Amino acid sequence: MIIKTSAHRTALLRQGLFILFIIAVFVALALAPSAFAATQADWQFNEVARTVNGASYESLTAMITGVGLALGGLLLATAAILLSRPLRNGSLIAALALTALPFTVGLFGDAGATTYPAPWSALLGGLATILAVAGGLALLALLFLFPDGRFYPARLRVPAAILLLLTVAGIIASSWIENGWWIFIIALLGTILLAVAGQVLRYRAAETTQRRQTAGFMATALAIPLSIGINILNLSPLLSLMNGYVLLALLASGLYLAARRGLWGEPPSRRVFTVATNALVLIAVAAAGLWWEASRP
Repeated sequence: MIIKTSAHRTALLRQGLFILFIIAVFVALALAPSAFAATQADWQFNEVARTVNGASYESLTAMITGVGLALGGLLLATAAILLSRPLRNGSLIAALALTALPFTVGLFGDAGATTYPAPWSALLGGLATILAVAGGLALLALLFLFPDGRFYPARLRVPAAILLLLTVAGIIASSWIENGWWIFIIALLGTILLAVAGQVLRYRAAETTQRRQTAGFMATALAIPLSIGINILNLSPLLSLMNGYVLLALLASGLYLAARRGLWGEPPSRRVFTVATNALVLIAVAAAGLWWEASRP
């Protein structure tokens, strides 16, 4: 099939993204019963459990898992808001990132902790992995291309390409070079910081209206180096765990704020917001019901 116009291409991408969103919702609901077990298997959560006093292990598990499920629902609800409107290059990337990021950070659980029979467990794990990879790539694209799908400034293209190549090389090197994983970590860190620098330069060059529209996303971008610093300093396991959740919440809020202020055309109606909020509540209730069904004696 030959796509003759950019409008046709955008329409096709929108249809594909809508299908991916439906798949993501079903995968999220299917993974939800495993969320509590996945939380307890996470090394970072167990570091938190060792240092937090005054809360039982079960209560802490419920709290952290509940925050993760609610945050995953928030990201999907925000993606639904963007998908309800005519998509442009920037909003398409944003919707993709919001749809897939919950699986990149494992907010809905782990397919390995489910009890589904073969081949459903393997299929679920494969879909979750595809979504996880898509989320990581979409986040990088969002950092470099927000809000209009264009790279800015042009002089950063070569450094960005070099850092991305080093990131891929680090992934490959980690499998056969001792300490090769550090190549990936350092290159990825440099890529993210370069993307943040590009967003700062874009924001400074933007007109007043666009600055107002993108202020929320800009706040998220500026919070990324702070989040990285908190993780490096390792001030507190709980702080390190929660600052990642806060960053994702800021991202969803910043992108919704951009849409509400008309960044990509007409802002979404409050009816769409109400529908998305109800969907978030239904996801949370369904997740709780599935967990109860899977966990009760």
